[in-house]
Amino acid sequence: MTPFLYGYWLEHGEKAIKAMGDSCAVIIRGHGAIVTGKTLKEACVNMVQLERKAKLILMSGVVGQPQSLSAAELEEFKGVAGLRARGKADPAIASFMEWSYYESLIKRGERWNRL
Repeated sequence: MTPFLYGYWLEHGEKAIKAMGDSCAVIIRGHGAIVTGKTLKEACVNMVQLERKAKLILMSGVVGQPQSLSAAELEEFKGVAGLRARGKADPAIASFMEWSYYESLIKRGERWNRL
């Protein structure tokens, strides 16, 4: 989590980009999240996924303090988690599929949030 940024000055944008690194999002204390994507649809899907993960982390606090995976556990997870975790799935296809899912819910007048 990045300290508070106000967002008016070029330096603030540069600081957010630096904090984001190779990720598509950064959470700024006292502000919220900045999320990017190659397209508007991808950025929207990335925001939905970030919100879903944040809710899961918040809810997991009921059962104890969240703990990070060790490097070995993370590598084991990547080995069994499938193409997407190993970076071999086409992110554009995954983004399109998720966008289509939410779009279909909205068109039917259903609640769009999975969590």
